[in-house]
Amino acid sequence: MSAISIKPVPSHHLRKALRLSLAGQDHSAAALELRVNTFLEYARALSFDLSRQWFCESNGRPIAACTCIESPGRTAMLLLPSRPAAGSDPRARHQLITHVINEEAKRDVRLLQSLIEIDDDQVRLSLEHAGFREIAVLLYLELNFSKNPIVHMSTPVALHETSFVWSHYDEVSHRRFADLIQATYEGGLDCPGLSELRDIDDVIAGHKAAGRFDPTRWLLLECDGVAIACVLLSESPLRPMLELVYMGVRPEARGNGVGSYVLSRAIHLAQSQGYQGITLAVDARNAPARTLYQAAGFNSTHSRRAMIRPLGLTF
Repeated sequence: MSAISIKPVPSHHLRKALRLSLAGQDHSAAALELRVNTFLEYARALSFDLSRQWFCESNGRPIAACTCIESPGRTAMLLLPSRPAAGSDPRARHQLITHVINEEAKRDVRLLQSLIEIDDDQVRLSLEHAGFREIAVLLYLELNFSKNPIVHMSTPVALHETSFVWSHYDEVSHRRFADLIQATYEGGLDCPGLSELRDIDDVIAGHKAAGRFDPTRWLLLECDGVAIACVLLSESPLRPMLELVYMGVRPEARGNGVGSYVLSRAIHLAQSQGYQGITLAVDARNAPARTLYQAAGFNSTHSRRAMIRPLGLTF
């Protein structure tokens, strides 16, 4: 076997590295180029730092590459080629993943993530070998206002006899949002266990970095002066859509239509601001949320397996 080595990608080889990082076994050259162009447009819109790329070389020739994108909230996303071609050297992938883990562990990164295709067993096994584990199968859903009839949801009966008010995020309300989001994790079915691996301020920083952040699109619902639910929306940088980054309801307020009411508020906001729809990702195991989104007219577009690896922690 020829010796292989890991080297940083020179900036002038950015596109070459992305072609290797984003490649799929079934991609034509044109399809891969479109994927690279779309990714670069998205990365520039959100000011991603694309300097953390590595080649795996054999006899001085790049045979594989990976890209690591660090985000606010001390997390990083690892991009690896999907379904590597038959006959490719698995050592390259293993060494790339191990190298990224060691490099990111030296920095202020607490959690590595990777989203892979559901049937990509080769990459899944390589990630598991390096200490990653599956946290969820994510279903990506979309509500397109031009294609789906909008379900108008009335105020929950539980709120009819009480005083409730909406407010949006700002520096003063930061702690109220943080406390409410933490409270909604209790009994939550979206990626259970993930919240235990991250500080709440890191979580909020990560949510802010998802799309274009606008504090007026982060909404908090109070009932008789008690925060009971929230919905966090961000703008997609490439499409006239809003992304539902997070929605949660305090445990004692669940089961009374509060979730439907909060979702209807998000839909109304997106419509009133001229967006074409809403996108989101939900844990496939979260049956109540899936039922809620289906009732509102959301349709599935694709799915991904979410893999995580804490750094400096055991799990």
